[in-house]
Amino acid sequence: MLEAVDAVPRSKAAVLGPLGRTVRAASTPVPLLEVLATAPTPLDLLLSSLLATGLWLGPDFLLAPAGLALELRLGYRTEALVGRILSSGEWLADRAEGLAAPAPAVVRATTVALCASAGFVLERLLSSSGSEQAALYLGASTCIWGGLYEVARPKLKTRDERELEATRQSEFLEFAEAKLRSSDRPADTVHETEVVRAFRRYYPKYRAERGVSDKELFDLMRRWMSVPRRQLLPGGAIGAPRMMTTRSAAGYYSSITLTQDPDVGLG
Repeated sequence: MLEAVDAVPRSKAAVLGPLGRTVRAASTPVPLLEVLATAPTPLDLLLSSLLATGLWLGPDFLLAPAGLALELRLGYRTEALVGRILSSGEWLADRAEGLAAPAPAVVRATTVALCASAGFVLERLLSSSGSEQAALYLGASTCIWGGLYEVARPKLKTRDERELEATRQSEFLEFAEAKLRSSDRPADTVHETEVVRAFRRYYPKYRAERGVSDKELFDLMRRWMSVPRRQLLPGGAIGAPRMMTTRSAAGYYSSITLTQDPDVGLG
């Protein structure tokens, strides 16, 4: 039987078949230069777009499950770096201080082009090594989790917002020193709505609920009544101290009272 099979003449013509991306991935890896010179398919462009978006979002989401917040913000910082080369203006000073500031159109377009190019090269590298599935998983996961993290984390403040916040904190500190007193008795409590009403009485310009909302005042009170506490991380590790509010679930603060002195705020 084997001799009969060996006796059959073998054709030297190429055997046609479905040479898809899966068959190429299983073959010998293609040289990078050859891959870069090959016209990209729609799938290549899709994978490149996912990887480019992931590069823009950055790896900040990786340590979020451990309660740690990375502030790499690759797209944000890359724009600032490109801006120092192509542009000038106050927005660069704002970016240097970690504030939100819109970049000029030419800077934004250049940064997008850089991320797109890096995403394309990364996709080509993974494809040349036969790891197209890795490119899909990497691009999709960074886009999904990085996008969710970007939406959930606090937004950067503008310079005007930061200055307004500093003014609010200064005003609340003056109010707290004049109207709030600590107590040795845990039974002495004050509700956050009482603090809001007292604050508005102290500053006449805020009495008609103008200029500052109740929510902002609640947040100011939470920060003023915060204490440092350590966080227990997975594996038994102890995190750095973080400021935690002493507010109860019902909105009460214990061991503190409101004075009954007349309101003397200058408003």
